[in-house]
Amino acid sequence: DLSSIMRTLLTIALSAAVVTACGPSIHYQRDANVPIPVNATWAWSAPDGDSPILTGARAPSADSLLPLIQEAIERELIARGFRLVPSAEAAFVVHFHVGRRTVVDTMPIRPDDPNAPAGGRTPGTWGGYGTPEQFGNRVVAWEEGMLVVDVMPRDRRTVAWRGIIADEIMPADERDPARALGEAIAKLMRGFP
Repeated sequence: DLSSIMRTLLTIALSAAVVTACGPSIHYQRDANVPIPVNATWAWSAPDGDSPILTGARAPSADSLLPLIQEAIERELIARGFRLVPSAEAAFVVHFHVGRRTVVDTMPIRPDDPNAPAGGRTPGTWGGYGTPEQFGNRVVAWEEGMLVVDVMPRDRRTVAWRGIIADEIMPADERDPARALGEAIAKLMRGFP
């Protein structure tokens, strides 16, 4: 149901925020009772009207992102031998959701090193700006993107496979979204059966 999906996405988004500095956070869910045969036929699911939540002046428009995502997913599935057909002929359908948000975190003050000389570090170690420990709480903000890809049997009654990827959106990704999305989707689809 929709509320459990949203709770799952929120939980994954929160855990992804913790690990964005380490690279993308990738999660998979698989219903082993729903087969996805090798070289099966597939089609795009009808759109449900959702679109990216865009923030920031440099954010690409939804109209430009959605076709890039669709092309990258198609490329990955076709490269694995799955054949794109009209929905009436498809063994399964593919649907995706994409979102973007600004994440703000406050880094706590670090205590001085207990082995440091009295009064902190020696003068000049950090220059005239003071040691990091002398500053108040530091606020850090970044942009995060998340993509959810669902694969369902044609009757759409269950999700056979779900892949979720979330990561920080870097300035280079803003300049070349086709490259960034292609790389992210290639990483995500490595876990497709």
